Amino acid sequence: MAAKALGLILVLAAVIVEAFGQLSLKKGAVKNGGNRWVAAGICLYTLEIVLWTFALHEIDVSIAFPMSALCFVAVAVLSHFYLKENVSRKRWLGIIFIICGTCMVGSG
Repeated sequence: MAAKALGLILVLAAVIVEAFGQLSLKKGAVKNGGNRWVAAGICLYTLEIVLWTFALHEIDVSIAFPMSALCFVAVAVLSHFYLKENVSRKRWLGIIFIICGTCMVGSG
């Protein structure tokens, strides 16, 4: 597998792990006795750091860092479906712009 492709896959994996880490921290913050959720969030962030470090080994930070904006997309989508949070049309439009921008950065 080419280094750039591997790097992009690692960035996407880090983004997904970070998004689930955010959801875990949110659940821990709103639940009584949510320490397990907070611990899970911390573990997920630790894994995200490892994935991110490997990604930076494969691709330039000038490509990887802008692509990390996909975390905003993942958190919005996951919080809408798993936490039943309301995501307005304006936010969905912003999410589309983020996706378009990251595709431009990733392909260039």
